[in-house]
Amino acid sequence: MLMQASNQTLIDDYLTAVREATRSLPRGQQETIVGDLESHIEQALPTEPGEAEVRTVLDRLGSPESIAAEAGATAVAANRPSRVKEVVALIGISIGSLFIPIVGWMVGIVLVWMSPVWSKVQKVAATLVWPGGWFAMLYLPLVSVRSASDISNAGSNAAGQILLLILFISAPLAVLAWLIGSLVRADTK
Repeated sequence: MLMQASNQTLIDDYLTAVREATRSLPRGQQETIVGDLESHIEQALPTEPGEAEVRTVLDRLGSPESIAAEAGATAVAANRPSRVKEVVALIGISIGSLFIPIVGWMVGIVLVWMSPVWSKVQKVAATLVWPGGWFAMLYLPLVSVRSASDISNAGSNAAGQILLLILFISAPLAVLAWLIGSLVRADTK
């Protein structure tokens, strides 16, 4: 089919708009839709179409947004919530106390409780596992190790101190990983 450059530009612009409107769909599904549209356009147009004929065929196909809606793309792309609050919450409960002692962690916990992403159990775990934030988590084991060594000098409590230190480090990391996992799953739904 011979076609003027301006007509080809109209078709290319239309197909680009369809790709953009369906960007939230899996790539294979998106390419199938665009390929089907290209094939339909080619079959619907005469050998040497005029601009009016090209516009008529494109109008009959519908707007790129309506094609995306039929394919189920618009709800996913247009209604994806911002996760700024959740990211700030994770930063606050993990390293917030290093930058702003205690207050950084408190801000993080408030944001965790405000977020609809996490369950009540996760919110409670985040609140209980980080009492005072990383600042307290790093400071308390050092104080307990120092106090215990002053009392026993022999180091008879060393195993208990090491276990406590491991707990203070691993529990917050496990809860943080749990919260991050839930956030990632919420974004892929």
